[in-house]
Amino acid sequence: LELYRRDQEGPTEPKEIRLPRASGAAVDPAAADVEGLSAAHDFREVANAITVETTPNRYEVSVVLAPEFAVSAADADPSQAVRFLAANLARSANDRKKYRVYSADEAGVGHWSFASSSWVSGSPLDLKGVFPDVKSPDGTFRPGYVRRRRPGRSELVSRADDGRPRRATLEFSRDYAGASPALWDGSGHWQPIAGGWRLLPDRLGIEVTAEDPQAWPIGDFTGENRQEDGKALDALGSIANPSPTVKSRKRFFLRLTTVIEGDFGLEAAAGRRDASPVPFAVSRRVEARDHYRRDAVSRSSPYHASAGDHEVDDAENVFVRDDLARAEAKAAQVRAAREYPPIAASVRIPRLDFTLAIGDRVSRIDGRDASLLVNARVQAGEAPSYPFVVARTIDLSGDECTTTVQLSDRRMELDPIGRRA
Repeated sequence: LELYRRDQEGPTEPKEIRLPRASGAAVDPAAADVEGLSAAHDFREVANAITVETTPNRYEVSVVLAPEFAVSAADADPSQAVRFLAANLARSANDRKKYRVYSADEAGVGHWSFASSSWVSGSPLDLKGVFPDVKSPDGTFRPGYVRRRRPGRSELVSRADDGRPRRATLEFSRDYAGASPALWDGSGHWQPIAGGWRLLPDRLGIEVTAEDPQAWPIGDFTGENRQEDGKALDALGSIANPSPTVKSRKRFFLRLTTVIEGDFGLEAAAGRRDASPVPFAVSRRVEARDHYRRDAVSRSSPYHASAGDHEVDDAENVFVRDDLARAEAKAAQVRAAREYPPIAASVRIPRLDFTLAIGDRVSRIDGRDASLLVNARVQAGEAPSYPFVVARTIDLSGDECTTTVQLSDRRMELDPIGRRA
């Protein structure tokens, strides 16, 4: 078993094959290495500008949600509260969202404003704290994101002490005084909600799945600054008709910590080099969305400070995973494998010949100044690239012995008609 390097760093120098200069006289077979030659550059698979397609960047954020329904004090009346039981939601389409669906309204469709006690539309969630404005070449600034829906993920970017990714969390606060919907500003005391909710599948928000929103089970909490003394939260009365003095009926806000997508992925590309024998760019895209990505923890996340010592961007997003270097290396590797058109050649030598072994590089046909160079070495100043010997066939069937050497990967003989079809 013989191994050889399939690149231009092989241990042996490139070899030449001989053919006397054309003089009009018959060629002396004893002085010629070439009895027949078929060669062509194969440009069918050439690509000298590679872009690696990656998944959009992911950001761990904490957002304070707003009701995605109109609030009415009359809904807290005992005679009306029965409408919002899970068993009765099928009766009225208008009641299905009430006191159950809270969203960040990132698309600006509409939400209930506690500040103005009215329905507000056209005021989407401000995400500049995660995606800051981008400076254009003319000196002006443009938004760093587009207005669209961004469903949350159940798995966070940050990791717990055991090294596993944290799960998306929902918490409530009765002393938060900031805006909603909004990125969390770091204020207020927050108590986790153990269950009875789920992430919305098509937008950033949650849905309360408890049977009765007046008795939303939140679990037992033993930490400091408890926001509810019991194990259940009145999610109807505290929103529809809150009390400023009764703790269990004070208005509360919900904070969701989850992961959303950005609008851009890794900008991993390898452009055309001067060494490429093709004078223009031939672009290819490599689909690698399941391999490379960039994950960040934003300032709004309560786990931002514990994200570790990693690269930070202008918005103070901490990149806990950044595969840009690996993706760029992938693009460069694909370009190196595809930018030079292989020479598909068949050289027939009119005798037994063992000077050209499999793995050798062939640089030129001496005597005719026929170079087999496949890259633009002179213009780019790079090391020359030559085709390889990939097969050697010895024919002893006739009166004369011949040796046929195949260069590069593809034989020059035509495929059978069936294969071509």
